[in-house]
Amino acid sequence: MTASALVREHQALLSIAARLEDVGRLAAEEALRILRDGANPGDLPIVRATDFAYVVNVEVAKKLGRYPPFVFLQVAEAVNN
Repeated sequence: MTASALVREHQALLSIAARLEDVGRLAAEEALRILRDGANPGDLPIVRATDFAYVVNVEVAKKLGRYPPFVFLQVAEAVNN
């Protein structure tokens, strides 16, 4: 389930979450290192997502009378219920 769908379903004000496609890509790359290249899982460094989805639920913001800072809104995806 995407961050947008979760924000909408749970009527959250906002979310900052790793993009699922990036998490899947990172997992696939690690699996390839282990299965194809024979790497020992315990020797692999911990990898982290670096790109995040910023989601703002406009309807909830209106109801609360609270709006995230403009700089956040410039990069966020807006969802409505």
